[in-house]
Amino acid sequence: MMADVDVQYLPIANFPGYRIGSDGTVWSCWRRGGRPVITSNWRQLKLKISKHGYVMAGLKRPDGYHWLLVHRLVLEMFIGPCPDGHECRHFPDNNRQNNNLCNLSWGTRQENADDKQIHGTTARGEKIESSKLTESEVASIRRMYASGGFSQTEIALRYGVTQANVSEIVRRKTWNHLVELN
Repeated sequence: MMADVDVQYLPIANFPGYRIGSDGTVWSCWRRGGRPVITSNWRQLKLKISKHGYVMAGLKRPDGYHWLLVHRLVLEMFIGPCPDGHECRHFPDNNRQNNNLCNLSWGTRQENADDKQIHGTTARGEKIESSKLTESEVASIRRMYASGGFSQTEIALRYGVTQANVSEIVRRKTWNHLVELN
């Protein structure tokens, strides 16, 4: 049963017996159990979440089972193929599980990067798993060096990084998103 009358449904190309809703729902009219037969009864599929947080649908056809990203399905079926140099954007809502057509568009990699800036989800600083320093340690490194009482090598030894790392930090080549208040 379809709840929202504003939702549109389109058949999924190359997958008979399946359709996609403009709200990101995926439907099947394949009979469950027994011999595979397409019926007139549509049921909403249960979707899975990928390890990266995207919604996926498992669709079957004679050549096997296929896991497809729902946001790509919505865009491909309702908007058209992905233009060269573009990828999927979740905007204005950055929720990877909101696959409503009004939240999706094809965009460039730069537009996706700009969206991350707007949403504050850009991986930099402490958000990078391999980061050895915290924001407060970086601020401390800059203060120590600015005071003139410590060399870059001394600071590097204290924080377990290289002198080159300290140089990049104090010249604001890295961690340049941090603004220290005096």
